[in-house]
Amino acid sequence: MSSYQTRRGSFAHFLRGFLQDDGARFRAVLTAEQIEQTARQQALSFATGKDDLSTVPLTLWAFVTQVVSESKSCVAAVARVLAWLTAVGRKVCDAGTGAYCKARAKLTELFLRCLACDAGRQLEDQALDSWRWHGKRAVLVDGSTLSMPDTPANQQAYPQSRAQRPGVGFPILRWVALLGLATGAVLYSAFGP
Repeated sequence: MSSYQTRRGSFAHFLRGFLQDDGARFRAVLTAEQIEQTARQQALSFATGKDDLSTVPLTLWAFVTQVVSESKSCVAAVARVLAWLTAVGRKVCDAGTGAYCKARAKLTELFLRCLACDAGRQLEDQALDSWRWHGKRAVLVDGSTLSMPDTPANQQAYPQSRAQRPGVGFPILRWVALLGLATGAVLYSAFGP
């Protein structure tokens, strides 16, 4: 994957504009270098052409702002992208959500999980000793199950419990997470059938 460092539209470029007022806090948690390194490690690269718009950095920025904003719709996410494009003097794209939703679907679960766990570990590392249990790092383990839509793909990836009669019930995803006691941040997570 080519480096995003030298291109307009790099990870650093989008992080500078992230939520304008709260950008400094976000950049302190995940740097452009961390995000780019994670993308490179996961071989996550799309829309790398000179005039391509839905790049990994822009799509990640739009997705994160969608998640943390009051308005969580795809329409609002695309509106923020259009406002950003206008502010930096770039050609404005179509206001439809289709291209954004397709690009967002390319942000893999593993990529997003790695970024979330990196941020959690950083946060836990910065916790004050007074927040820790007797000054020591303590880790909590939590897990649960989620029922999923009964689709053939989900049935194949997450088979029903053997305790259920075939064809009755929904596929079940099991997950586990390690949480830092001082901050409550997710340090590691995993899921499976």
